[in-house]
Amino acid sequence: MIGPKALAPAARRLIITLAAGTLMLFAPATARAQDDLRFRSAKLITDRPPGVPYIALGFSSRFDPVADPRVLQSSSYRVTRIKKGEAVRDRFLSIERVTLDPDETEGDPDLRQFSTVRVYLTTPLDLVEDDSITVFYVADAFNGMELKAPVISTVMPSTTTGSSGTPPATRAQDAGGVNFKAAKGREDAHLYFAGEINRASGTPFSGSVDLKIELPLSALRTPRHEVLPFLDLKASNDPEADPDTIKVGVESKLIVAQAGLEYSAGSPVLGIAWYNSGKVEGDRDFNNTNLVFSSKFLFPLRPVFITPATRDRAFIAFTPFVGLEAGKNLASPVGVAKGRGLARILVGSNVFARLYQGKESFARLTLDGVYERRWPLRAEVGFRDATVEVENGKDETIQVPAFFGSGPRQWAEAKLNYNFNEFFGVFTGYQYGELPPAYKLVDHSFRFGLVVKAKLK
Repeated sequence: MIGPKALAPAARRLIITLAAGTLMLFAPATARAQDDLRFRSAKLITDRPPGVPYIALGFSSRFDPVADPRVLQSSSYRVTRIKKGEAVRDRFLSIERVTLDPDETEGDPDLRQFSTVRVYLTTPLDLVEDDSITVFYVADAFNGMELKAPVISTVMPSTTTGSSGTPPATRAQDAGGVNFKAAKGREDAHLYFAGEINRASGTPFSGSVDLKIELPLSALRTPRHEVLPFLDLKASNDPEADPDTIKVGVESKLIVAQAGLEYSAGSPVLGIAWYNSGKVEGDRDFNNTNLVFSSKFLFPLRPVFITPATRDRAFIAFTPFVGLEAGKNLASPVGVAKGRGLARILVGSNVFARLYQGKESFARLTLDGVYERRWPLRAEVGFRDATVEVENGKDETIQVPAFFGSGPRQWAEAKLNYNFNEFFGVFTGYQYGELPPAYKLVDHSFRFGLVVKAKLK
């Protein structure tokens, strides 16, 4: 029998042997870990270019992306965010791609040693000021760096990695005051004006205006919801190019779900938004006026990239929507229309394309537009001018009912924009179709003019 004193030396020898074996087993891994890439800096960039957020990562040592391709693989990184004050709600953020920093590669195209990369995040993001974001490099060693989210406004569709359409937005509350930032197109702009004026020899001046004003109410603004009084006008003094429609009301914009948060980050649908509004729609003189309540769901899709991966790669993005409009007539020159109810099914899609950006923070050449199709569930009634003969052979113009029927009505428009800076540009545009309540046919109208667009921070 071995006593305690005899057992102690044997136990010590066993422990020493196991420890030596363990050190030999893990020595190669430990030595390799000393050479692993580790971060020296990390910064979240949300405005260069707008709507394409990325984390700028600086490594502690230089690397050769050819010898170690893992440094440019999305699977080598993990990005998490923790909501301010809600540590239990940490989520992974989706990574779209990883690239070398183009500013570092511009100096010498043959240089194969780099130290910085850009980790592009899939939009929309659900970030507000002081959220904690941690990025990890997990290819060799699980090491990371934490950073704080700045005040940002991240476009969800239109809006998306460059989408448009920009499509609904995740918005952060601002400290106050009136500040503007770039908008991609009409759909995501709070202030939008497109106008033209022209004159042919021997003819009067002709002009058109496309105006949109939205004023977010800061007291009701959250990262996923905002309420906006709005004015929307499309009109022209050219009878063949006059949609003759004006809308005034209040709209609620709510983000219901986002890819990577409420459902899979790999989904082709980047988010789901729900827009509800109460508005008065009429012609610009308000001779024919409807009270309309509108509800629609929007589904911004993942952008389709047209060119290879570069900082300003071209893409196109669609935001399909489906909804219902219902209400009643408030005023009309014809008695048969007054108080008449209306109901319409609405489907369509917004579209935004970045065709060229260059080195600017804004997109230099863009295309934005919309297609809408309405199915009236009951016939709508408007009015038209008619000339009748009265006493003494004189003619008089009167308004008579115009029955629009319940057939589908469509509207399509697109603008190709060349942007001088973030807010001003010129455009060439196209319009076709009919808009309520007048349903005046715009028959293939081509326009040229000035465009001004901006968002409120």
